[in-house]
Amino acid sequence: MIFLIEYNRSQGRIVNFRHFDNSQRREAEDSRLESELNVNRKGVDHEVVLLEAESEDKVRRTHRRYFEDLREILKEKREYAAVAARIDALMPWKTAWGSTVVIAIVQGNDFRVFGSGTLLKIADEYLLITASHVIELAGAKNLFIVVADRKTKEDLIPLEGEAILGNEKIDVAVLQLKPSVVARLQESDFLHLDHFCTDENLSEAMFAVVGFPGIMSEHKGGILSLTKFFHVAPAFAGDTSPLGDYDAKTHFLIDADLAETRMMDGSPLEFRTKSGQPANFPEHLGGISGGSVWKIADSPEDSAKRQPGSGKLIGVETGVYSGSKCMQATRWSVVVQMLRKALPDLRRPIDLWRGN
Repeated sequence: MIFLIEYNRSQGRIVNFRHFDNSQRREAEDSRLESELNVNRKGVDHEVVLLEAESEDKVRRTHRRYFEDLREILKEKREYAAVAARIDALMPWKTAWGSTVVIAIVQGNDFRVFGSGTLLKIADEYLLITASHVIELAGAKNLFIVVADRKTKEDLIPLEGEAILGNEKIDVAVLQLKPSVVARLQESDFLHLDHFCTDENLSEAMFAVVGFPGIMSEHKGGILSLTKFFHVAPAFAGDTSPLGDYDAKTHFLIDADLAETRMMDGSPLEFRTKSGQPANFPEHLGGISGGSVWKIADSPEDSAKRQPGSGKLIGVETGVYSGSKCMQATRWSVVVQMLRKALPDLRRPIDLWRGN
């Protein structure tokens, strides 16, 4: 179903709520446009959105801020903090950050973050997984990586390896690291296939996206100042029709509406640069591209049944849709097919892992 909401921000209440069948998409989009034009003519601070969900009950759960007044939300703030702590405990943070690298260009004192990546070992092959556009935009010259918790200029490792680039839709790059790069890393820095999963039904899943936004990183006096950024959110439940590059078989979407995002204690999240200046979310997340996306639970309710640290890597962050406030990730199942095709020697260990 498709739901049209017109929301009065200052009063914290819905002023118009309509629902449409999926076959009425054009009517729903026309109604949204009419509502947006009406809001602009009146000059009022109203938000107009189209959301997609299987039922009204589900959209009320995934976008509760539209349906509950401020008093109700504050009343449940302690409960939110308890749920957030439980979800946070499901994420294997040490493993995730230990295998995550910054991909940057260093020229003299100039340090520029281009993206993030994940270290992976399959059989005797040492790999770096990131987004194709990170490698293509950065080029091959003066490209370095550094593991998340290593801070000095000496920890910068020249990135050398054979790159396998996925097509524009997949937007994933696999780099076969040269021995000179592997020698500078630790064996424990590399994930193994057991850290991944290829689940297909992610419509209600909870995710954690990890990486290094460029606006939160700097290089001063030989010391690297890197912010380990993560975003925990449910699957995107909005209208996917405006997302031209999105393909449900190749990608999945993560909600990235700052108004829906909270700190661990339930207070609103403020997205800022390293110097403290406000930044736009998610469009200013440049640098997180290529970072890992972990599935924490199949649904918010499922999180209560999971064991601590049981999260699995499910995709690679490959883009954001600022207008729709969501992130796009390429499914790990798609990356697996890419690996099997490009690196025949890895087919047997991959198939054994998949149980084939």
